[in-house]
Amino acid sequence: MTTTPWDDDRTAALREQFPFLMAHPELVYLDAAATTPMPDAVVAAVHRHLTVRGVNAGRGAYRLAGEVQGEVEQVRAEVAGFVGADADGLAFTSGATQAFDVLGRGWAEHRLQEGDEIILGTADHAATVGPWFALARRRGLRIVPYRLTASGDPDVADLAARVTTRTAVVVVPHVHHVHGERADVAGIRAAAGPAPVLVLDATHSVSHVPVDVEDLDVDAVVFSAHKVFGPPGVGVLWLSPRLREQLTDVWSGGIATGTRGVAAAVERGTLNTPGIMGLGAALRFVRQLGLDQIHAQVSALTHTLVGELRRMSGVRLLPGVWASSCGRGYGIVSLDVPGVPAADVGYVLDQQGICVRADSQCRYGARTGDEVVRISVHAYTRTDELERAAAALGRVAARSRTRARTHLASPSRQN
Repeated sequence: MTTTPWDDDRTAALREQFPFLMAHPELVYLDAAATTPMPDAVVAAVHRHLTVRGVNAGRGAYRLAGEVQGEVEQVRAEVAGFVGADADGLAFTSGATQAFDVLGRGWAEHRLQEGDEIILGTADHAATVGPWFALARRRGLRIVPYRLTASGDPDVADLAARVTTRTAVVVVPHVHHVHGERADVAGIRAAAGPAPVLVLDATHSVSHVPVDVEDLDVDAVVFSAHKVFGPPGVGVLWLSPRLREQLTDVWSGGIATGTRGVAAAVERGTLNTPGIMGLGAALRFVRQLGLDQIHAQVSALTHTLVGELRRMSGVRLLPGVWASSCGRGYGIVSLDVPGVPAADVGYVLDQQGICVRADSQCRYGARTGDEVVRISVHAYTRTDELERAAAALGRVAARSRTRARTHLASPSRQN
């Protein structure tokens, strides 16, 4: 059965569950890909831990410490189940960035040999690819970039042509943080074959797209809590059995009583237990709404936004869903206004209460001039907010064209 998007009344009811949105009715928040607001249920879970459960989990010889450690392990099981995984393979980190560093330092540093190859997208997020470039410099590895398609997702045929007997790792984002396109993970696994380790960055997909480690046949999954309605400062790393057996301790320090599996090598010192409780509540919130329903909403909003922007003269869309044949949208649309720096576009929109991202978008190796404007939506976004943002961009583009015509017609220019 096809899931249909909500009407405006249902969206309004959902928005009431987000204190941030209620506190700022004057804002049009279109930066979900940077961080998602937290719903009441998440705020309540964090507050409960800080006020009535705030002991050090697994480090006291008293009942409450054991109970809190049990709550941490319950959330671990819930998070693992959310991505079709087992709890022994899952560890909490401070975020996706640290999770990738753990994977690089705790596994790849000791397993990859000089001359081994890592296939990745050089326009991906710095957190996704930066640790691999650093590792390549330390270990004499070879970085092999794959091309993107016209719509901004990994070109599977190009990737397949780059696989060799020295290919050790393939790194892909499930949904690209700039182009907003979903990777064909099954096709990538088939192209790479079973030998290379396949690492999936699910940071921009897990809040509205199903992620199942068995169905996708991946070896590692990384994502952040703060992009799935959870609090900042918490990330997730899951490793397949073949990787966890090869994982070494990343750093020293105390381990909570009863910690096992990947967590025993990663989780040292006091955990961010308020954040972990918030992550558990966030995933329960997503389950309650339903991933299919959330995705239907996000997809419809994405296409509405693209439709609005394609009518705007002087607004150039970057590769994305508009150039795709899949018919689905994933909440991210990037653009530029020729002749207007992205930072200036962001400033003008901010003056009108419209929050977007306007910079290099954390792309690895981005240079001056690579800045773009990114609009990212989620299930709580209203269609009138998209219309308001598109109209504002249209005005920016119109003023740019007027300035350009005036400049060309000026006597100094004609001389």
